Amino acid sequence: MTWSRVNPSIYGNPTVVGHYNIYRGSSPTFVPSNSLNRIGQVSDSPSPSFLQSGGAVTPDNGYYLVSAEDLDGYASGLGGDLPAGILALDVAPSPTAGMIRLSWPSVTLTGIGQPARIDHYRLYGGSTPVPRSSIGPAVLLQDNILQTFVDVPDPAAQRFYYNVIVQDERGNLSPY
Repeated sequence: MTWSRVNPSIYGNPTVVGHYNIYRGSSPTFVPSNSLNRIGQVSDSPSPSFLQSGGAVTPDNGYYLVSAEDLDGYASGLGGDLPAGILALDVAPSPTAGMIRLSWPSVTLTGIGQPARIDHYRLYGGSTPVPRSSIGPAVLLQDNILQTFVDVPDPAAQRFYYNVIVQDERGNLSPY
């Protein structure tokens, strides 16, 4: 397999690719996973390519996706553009005592305005701001949120910051 080298980021800015991840699945809509179906990793080069060990696979028994990952760990969209991010996060009292309700508008589009197939939302939080560049297991408060709201304990005694990230059916995460 060969593909064009990635240069600009999704925002049109220059970026440096650290490597490309190659995934293989059994259906056209398979969900890439570094631990389950990543079959290779290729360093950036002027003409990136990957040779499947054992030869080529025909379209009826295998499908491939390639993502570019930059030096900060951000990966390109797999099989489409990234879902648009959450622009407004509302905070209100929850119907449950001692809780607050965070809510946001439903995401239905990608970053370039195409229809998106959203799988779920992820809630991150901490005592300091939680930008996209610092999301990870240490600040993940809740995963697999299927609604456009979530109730969380009221941190009334301290300042607390939240960030909601959108995940589409392919595992692509919104940029914010």
